[in-house]
Amino acid sequence: MKQNDALCHAFDRKNRKYNSYRGTVGKLAKNKLNRRFNTDRPYQKVVTNVTEVRWGSGSISERTYFTSFVDLYSNEICHGILVLALM
Repeated sequence: MKQNDALCHAFDRKNRKYNSYRGTVGKLAKNKLNRRFNTDRPYQKVVTNVTEVRWGSGSISERTYFTSFVDLYSNEICHGILVLALM
């Protein structure tokens, strides 16, 4: 097989790049804000943000998540949660 060059070359590592794309995963939420971030009433529009913080060597076991809820009326943090990831 090798002498006749009849081997398959379709899956050689140097010819194929890694691709982890699996299409649309999960459900997309409707865009209810439509880029209107200002409001005239408190607690009418509250948004959230999740931030991952790594420390030390940056391994999976050395990370924490900070979740904050922000009121768009006064731009202040209403509530914050700090979660330590133990793996």
